[in-house]
Amino acid sequence: MVRWKGTGTWNESDLRKRCEEIAEEYPPAIFNRAVRYLYAKESKSSHEIERETPDHKRAEKFIGLLEQAWHRSFLKKQPLIELQQAIVDPRYANNGWRSEIGEQVYVGETLGPGYERVHFAAPKPEDLDELMDGFLEMADLILHRHLHLRTWELDIEESGVPTLVAAAVVSFVFDFLHPFSDGNGRIHRFLLHHVLAHNQFGPDGIILPVSAVILNRPQEYDQALESFSKPLMDLVEYSMDDRQRMTVTNDTADFYRYIDCTELTRITIDFIRETIETELPSELQFLASYDQIRRRMRDVVELPDRIADLFVTLVRQNLGTLSKNKRKLEEFVVLTDGEIEAMEAIVREELGIGGA
Repeated sequence: MVRWKGTGTWNESDLRKRCEEIAEEYPPAIFNRAVRYLYAKESKSSHEIERETPDHKRAEKFIGLLEQAWHRSFLKKQPLIELQQAIVDPRYANNGWRSEIGEQVYVGETLGPGYERVHFAAPKPEDLDELMDGFLEMADLILHRHLHLRTWELDIEESGVPTLVAAAVVSFVFDFLHPFSDGNGRIHRFLLHHVLAHNQFGPDGIILPVSAVILNRPQEYDQALESFSKPLMDLVEYSMDDRQRMTVTNDTADFYRYIDCTELTRITIDFIRETIETELPSELQFLASYDQIRRRMRDVVELPDRIADLFVTLVRQNLGTLSKNKRKLEEFVVLTDGEIEAMEAIVREELGIGGA
């Protein structure tokens, strides 16, 4: 359920148009480079949200799957299982929903040995198969068919669900059902991109760097999750054994059937709007300026490619200067203060960022 008035003021057509305008502002060579760059950035940011650093092989797998988001349907049981198997450690991969192994999962934080603070309890394993069947049917309805939408003010016959609403609902409801032992959060954000791509939202083939915005606004992301999880946990009764395994002791299936997605939809739309208005143009401008930055840096000192890339990245992250701690890295200790300051100035000027 999404309460239309609670989603704020937004216009999907205007946001689509702005995406197209941004793509047209850059030459094809820059845009084609941006496609691969943004896939890599989204993979990195999505893992950072989970406080994870994947090995290179798994990171590349996730990038490859993001690239398939435009061309393949993932909202079926077997593709979702394959997706989970590709992005988690093989030892924690599932061959089906976690109901097949009778696993109850939850999200929490360890306060100390033997003490766990639970933020969210997923559906009981015996309820999961029916709930996932309903989820996949719902996802198919809002992506592939027209629905009869009813609001307090108007009755819209045979209208499609707005793409941004569908992306929020599909991705977050999947996360709340938590059908796997591991990887649910990454798949949740993957499905956000999959719905956008399925509905051709954004420049062809490109991934909007939404996870980078989420990283910068973690409290609001938590607020979206807690709009469901906080009231839910007032209703769920459970026990924990001495190995921190949870058993839910009351009937909870209905709590997951009729989720109010209004607040999380509002926040998701706001994330996507910031991605389009700020993050995407910033990343494209960075790539457009990068070659010129490197050319000008060579006039100061000829750095190896890896060290030059690291320098630009660190200066950009620190808004125009290389921090004192980073200057002590072995890559930079051989540089003079004058060389560092000259290259800092180049990065600032080309990217239009501040700095002392």
